[in-house]
Amino acid sequence: MNTIAQKILDWEDYPEPRLVLARGKLVLEVSIPQPIRHLFGSGNGKPNN
Repeated sequence: MNTIAQKILDWEDYPEPRLVLARGKLVLEVSIPQPIRHLFGSGNGKPNN
């Protein structure tokens, strides 16, 4: 019997957010941890996708 161990994500699993300049405004850019990336689709992260 194969079992897959799943780790519960903790605050340490998330990369630090970054402030970036986009279209002349400061925006907060965040990264999605790899274990849950499949939940967010393959878009580019912009609000119009």
